[in-house]
Amino acid sequence: IHHPAGVEKKVSLGPVRPSDDSDILRYEADVWHGTSGAPVLDADGHVVGVVATGLCLPAADLYSAGPSMTAVFGVSPHLRHFDTFDEREAGVPQAGDAYGAALAAGDFNGDGHDDLAVGVPNETPLDMPPRTGMVNVRYGSEHGLTPTGTHNFWQSAGSSPEEDDHFGDVLAAGDFDGDGYDDLAVGTPREDWGSIANAGVVQIYRGGPDGLQTPGAGYFVAALLGGTIESAGRFGHALASGDFDADGYADLAIGSPYENGQTGAVYALRGGPSGLGPATPSRFTQTDTLGGNASFFGGSEEIEAFGWSLAAGDFDGDGDDDLAVGVPFESCEFCFPAVNYVGVVDIVRGGPGGLAPGVDSLVLYQSTGELLETGDYFGLAVAAGDFDGDGFADLAAAAPGDSEGSLSQVGVVSVRRGGSGGLSGAWSHYRPSSLGWPASEHARFGSALAAGRFDGDPEADLAVSASKAPAGGVVQAGRVGVLWGGATGLATASEVSLTEVSPRNHHDRFGRALAAGDYDGDGDADLAAAFSQDSEGVSGHGAVMVSDVDTLLIAWPWPGLPAEALGQKAQ
Repeated sequence: IHHPAGVEKKVSLGPVRPSDDSDILRYEADVWHGTSGAPVLDADGHVVGVVATGLCLPAADLYSAGPSMTAVFGVSPHLRHFDTFDEREAGVPQAGDAYGAALAAGDFNGDGHDDLAVGVPNETPLDMPPRTGMVNVRYGSEHGLTPTGTHNFWQSAGSSPEEDDHFGDVLAAGDFDGDGYDDLAVGTPREDWGSIANAGVVQIYRGGPDGLQTPGAGYFVAALLGGTIESAGRFGHALASGDFDADGYADLAIGSPYENGQTGAVYALRGGPSGLGPATPSRFTQTDTLGGNASFFGGSEEIEAFGWSLAAGDFDGDGDDDLAVGVPFESCEFCFPAVNYVGVVDIVRGGPGGLAPGVDSLVLYQSTGELLETGDYFGLAVAAGDFDGDGFADLAAAAPGDSEGSLSQVGVVSVRRGGSGGLSGAWSHYRPSSLGWPASEHARFGSALAAGRFDGDPEADLAVSASKAPAGGVVQAGRVGVLWGGATGLATASEVSLTEVSPRNHHDRFGRALAAGDYDGDGDADLAAAFSQDSEGVSGHGAVMVSDVDTLLIAWPWPGLPAEALGQKAQ
């Protein structure tokens, strides 16, 4: 079957998993004898199936044998569980480790398979102070992520490990020196710098033929980039890698949301043959970014948290990545009545000189059918991906605090499309119901986002988590789902939801972190999702689940045929 853009999907005509969908009949078919005919097109003109006439032989009492019939066979992407792992293969799990609190995918050893860096910020390494933190790396292969060669590393640049540093809180990968090996940036926003508590530091570990190397690691603090080392500044709270100047080297944006009187700042580093160095400008605030528009929602509040979240994407298609900056604590003081912590997302344009705050910058707030509500926290998570395949990155921004009816903190994810003029048009909104989930109070839909081409078609897809949603009768087990991209953007008709294979404990927080990477090198992205509070065996030590996309063969009646022509419906 040929799917969008001529991608050939080689599928057998069985087995097919039964479904409880009322509008689609799915059957376990041992053998289908027949001939294929005309293709079936979807609304976008993509071939999604073929017409077949023949006899379907029974299997496992799922239906009764029927006469020769005509049906449509097609493929539908779905996530399948591939692997679940925790710290056991690289260390000894400890209570409260939070394995998987942060994830980042990159090809650190240059073998063509993405690898996965896993943050373990509450780890207490041997002979080190409590909760110093750790990063565990698992390397990709043709079979996916493997424990072979997995290793751990600890803070080794700029500062000695200290109690409650929580090294591994934040991760981002990119080839900062252009040598063909991805490097890893590790944010430690709770690092003390001398006597200054929670000032924060970002450390850079270079990739190579043997993977990530700890010798020669570099580091950056605010004072090296035009800022001031501030108490509770949280430098390194967010990281985003992108080529903001289109020179072929990955650059790095660093969020420091609590500095500058808790209004926040973002720092920029430019990549080059020697790695990362300060950009020009190397530091900017929301006022620098928006100028007079910075007071759009009433000026600088006590807490704005500019730089809480970051995402890089080429929204205007000019070849330079742009930067989306989440400001989730922004309030609307001009609203009547005033609305606190509604949140905005600021867009900083890239260009030949890198990020250019103040040059055609844009401020986006939640609108188009969504009321601004206190505690929406719009922009708490952001992601960029070309969800409609038009060559321009689109923006997904989450408001996990958004209410639905009388239920608080249900959450919503909003998407705005890119174009030659940048992000424009109306927002498209996605709620738990878009994935077939019930609305649940405090589920926080949009807790984490990750964009990737999971099903191999030209359009990016969007993974979304609701890390505090109930699942399988388990409180705050967490859920993860995928919205599939298409020519018209993210679809609401073919979402496939995924829950932890077997929710085991309350407060597992499945989906606390997400990362898309091609861990098996097959050309399609796979999804890593953490349940960082998983307590199997050890309370709160955490684990990570990796899934890839398989093709599910679907049979449904050709228009005009009675349903009974396919025999008894599978229950």
